[in-house]
Amino acid sequence: MFENFQDSKSYVLAISGGVDSVVLLHMLVNQRPKSKFIVAHVNHGLRQQSELESQRVHNLAKAYKLDFETTKLNLSKSSGQNQARVARYNFFHQIVDKYQAQALVTAHHQDDLIETMILNFIRGSRRRGLTSLKSTPFLLRPLLSMPKQALINYAQQHQLTWSEDPTNQNLKYLRNRIRHQILPKISSNQKIELLALHDKLLKINLDLDNFLNHYLESKSYRRQGRVFSRQWFNQLDHNQACEVVTSWLIKYKVPNYTTSQILYIVVKLRTLSSGKTIIISDGQSIKFSKRSLRLEL
Repeated sequence: MFENFQDSKSYVLAISGGVDSVVLLHMLVNQRPKSKFIVAHVNHGLRQQSELESQRVHNLAKAYKLDFETTKLNLSKSSGQNQARVARYNFFHQIVDKYQAQALVTAHHQDDLIETMILNFIRGSRRRGLTSLKSTPFLLRPLLSMPKQALINYAQQHQLTWSEDPTNQNLKYLRNRIRHQILPKISSNQKIELLALHDKLLKINLDLDNFLNHYLESKSYRRQGRVFSRQWFNQLDHNQACEVVTSWLIKYKVPNYTTSQILYIVVKLRTLSSGKTIIISDGQSIKFSKRSLRLEL
């Protein structure tokens, strides 16, 4: 489970104070004692309990004699979950850079993986959405093989204490409706089948992404593979164009893109005239000439 953690290397742990992250912290401190861990906590500032929860995580870091980093987000109650997620991960990656850590580590578990599959299926995500919750070299999710109940059992066995976020019960959020209304109706055998499907799709997506990377390298010219023919792009059908754009965003680490943004970019790539620019994110854009599309990163 923790084979990707190296001795004497630093890792930033995203610790909310909930049972999942409290168990993750306890496991890592006890099973990887030669690794260095930094506890990172985000105070969303939307509930009265937030300050108390932040202090509890700080005390936990002190008890384990670990460095502690925190931030308080300036979000309104009308802010969406995605907006909060973007702000949260921006902070975590700042801490990774500060400590020159090997990776960020989150406490996502098996139930989260199944929820995310169902959530992205409902939202109409493309193929990558069904396998979006996974580990990468720079974002480790070591608990993905553990069901939520196993984490609760571990916490109780080791007499750990944690905070319960009441917003996790709020059914206005689609993820919570999936968690409380759909997931309990899925049998153990069906979960096994879903997880097997996830693993199969993960391999298929990896093979397809490797193929796409080689394909795009063969179709690009000049400027380290970031210039492409407009004629070539315009000859792609819609699904192919969406795959190409998504591959660009992944390869050049464009953060937090959505399906709607991909569709928007595809339309603009086909219709904008020479001299125009699409701003993708801070410092990242696509510029148009008469014959080419140039990624500026």
